[in-house]
Amino acid sequence: MTIQPEVRIGNGEDFVAQTRDEVRQEIQAAQGNNAREVALAQKIQQEIKDAETPAKEVVQAGAAGQLDQRRQEGTQVLRTLIRATEAAKAGIPVGHNAQSQSLLTELSEKSLSISTASAIESQLKDYLLGEKTITISASGQPPTEFEQAYVRLVQTNTLAASVLSQSLIHAAEVNRLGSLDTDLVRQKFAIDQRVEQRVNEGYDGHLSYQDRSRFEDLSKKILTE
Repeated sequence: MTIQPEVRIGNGEDFVAQTRDEVRQEIQAAQGNNAREVALAQKIQQEIKDAETPAKEVVQAGAAGQLDQRRQEGTQVLRTLIRATEAAKAGIPVGHNAQSQSLLTELSEKSLSISTASAIESQLKDYLLGEKTITISASGQPPTEFEQAYVRLVQTNTLAASVLSQSLIHAAEVNRLGSLDTDLVRQKFAIDQRVEQRVNEGYDGHLSYQDRSRFEDLSKKILTE
């Protein structure tokens, strides 16, 4: 399990703000016209699909300590995920179902980076698009495909897993994950409050051994309970 070192993109806040401004202009131009909204949704859906391979390359580079060599690809992946989350939040049907729309909307409220965006994209692309359904196993049942993807995310980038955990739990609490039981979602994906605070503060360094151990325990619980 790793937390990849972050790569800064010049002024990262300016990059994120610029990306959001650009997609908001596209959203504003499309809203109120169904054909334009669908066209924008399809454009962003294709961007998400196209970002999968670069995202995997960024993750691999990070694992090898060479993240800066994939700076350009990582920047594009981050841009893609910001565009998708902002569009979904504005009601553009980027996700093919309510679950994916909700997940993207929740992610729009999170601080994303090259590392976290690439990890999420590389492991969860099908769930972001709604091409696969988020399901959770009951106690004593084998882990679902989604749970296995989440465990891979934990192993790839712990901070990205933290972001996803918070997004899933909040979406469940406001009844935006369909029939998924809120208590079960909390049980499966709850993270330590100290880790959550660091993520909310935009922490991008290395978590302590103790904090990483908690995620290892969470992964084991998901796979065995």
